[in-house]
Amino acid sequence: MSAFLEIPAAVPRSIVLDPPLSDEEFERLAERCDVGSIERTRDGAILVNAPAGGATSSGNAEITRQLSNWWIQHRRGRVFDSSGGFFLPTAQSSIQMRPTLPLRNSRD
Repeated sequence: MSAFLEIPAAVPRSIVLDPPLSDEEFERLAERCDVGSIERTRDGAILVNAPAGGATSSGNAEITRQLSNWWIQHRRGRVFDSSGGFFLPTAQSSIQMRPTLPLRNSRD
């Protein structure tokens, strides 16, 4: 048995608020977002990304495993999973970023 949910209108992939959200407001929004991941562009637009499917999630786990194995050998930088959130110096924010960052740019 299969079921389909019909969505009558296109769901927006980005939202622009005026005035834009502060860093604290964006963090609270990201914590409460249950429809996928969100990120904020340098211009303040909020991008909404659907959750990954099973195949993508499995592939992401394999990438993280390989990066972690590399890190164990080299001990350079840090490895994060795909749900890590970062505030970048460019004022762009994301709750999903590259899984590795140089150690000098990472914070605990």
